Amino acid sequence: MGACASSHSATMTKTTSASAKGGIACATESFRRPSSIVVMDMMGGTKEYRQPIPASMVLSENPNCYLCNSESMYIGTCMPRMADEEELQPGRIYFLVPLSHFHSPLSLRLLCDLAVKASTALVKTNDNGVSVQRPLFTTARTNTRSEEDKVKMKTFHHPLFSLAALAIFLVSATAPEPAPPPPTLTAAAREFLEAHNEARGAVGVEPLKWSEKLANLTSLLVRYQRNKKGCEFANLTASKYGGNQLWAGMMAVTPSAAVEEWVKEKDFYIHANNTCVSKHECGVYTQVVWRNSTELGCSQATCVKEQASLTICFYDPPGNVIGETPY
Repeated sequence: MGACASSHSATMTKTTSASAKGGIACATESFRRPSSIVVMDMMGGTKEYRQPIPASMVLSENPNCYLCNSESMYIGTCMPRMADEEELQPGRIYFLVPLSHFHSPLSLRLLCDLAVKASTALVKTNDNGVSVQRPLFTTARTNTRSEEDKVKMKTFHHPLFSLAALAIFLVSATAPEPAPPPPTLTAAAREFLEAHNEARGAVGVEPLKWSEKLANLTSLLVRYQRNKKGCEFANLTASKYGGNQLWAGMMAVTPSAAVEEWVKEKDFYIHANNTCVSKHECGVYTQVVWRNSTELGCSQATCVKEQASLTICFYDPPGNVIGETPY
């Protein structure tokens, strides 16, 4: 085991038409068939890729943005980031979202705006310059539909079309829609959470819950440290969250292995007087098991040039409060 330390061209089009009559929302557009990957910025500009590519390749050209899959966008929640190593797939639309939008829940207005821009950007003309019209979506029975009917729509050709349909439909609907289901935990998130809660359970502390907000923050930070700081530890002194970091002199460290490194400091913590053994540190362990911390979010980055990896976890509320004990 290695050493560880803890502390391609695109064209843009602008033609669209839409109408809503008698409570039935409808629109017509002509679209490219989704044979390629479409990456769209918030202004409606697009770039196409023909083969699956990692998100990191797109982000390297857009360092002030993160990528969001159009199929994972929900009103009232923050637009979730894609992992750097995740591959973009043909037949889907991905949005380049400015980092300034990171903490902003997706509003109905913004969803509609993105749907219209996506529809516009996908307009295609035939060889004679005449638009080939295809239905964007069809709906019926706006005010008398059942709860089940309210979420049924007929969509065509591309996942984002259902997004556009949902956006325009919600504008005309009178009844509120149910809240979206909570996001499913990734394998890495589950591993981070289980490793933390195993250590907490050993000292009788309540388990942590996963926070997408904290995970998103750590993702931004760990990428910044990788891209701009040579994989060095981040300066967390001004953070309002508790934080643990792990630098490992190897290309990959599993989430559970990272947490195990922090928990090793348990041997240096003296609970009787709430201190660390002389000439040793134990603060990363006490943060792992801090009883008042209830939420956790973590991310990792591989630093190829440095042949190392960096792990960062945030905790809310923060632990290691002077004068208090972890459990």
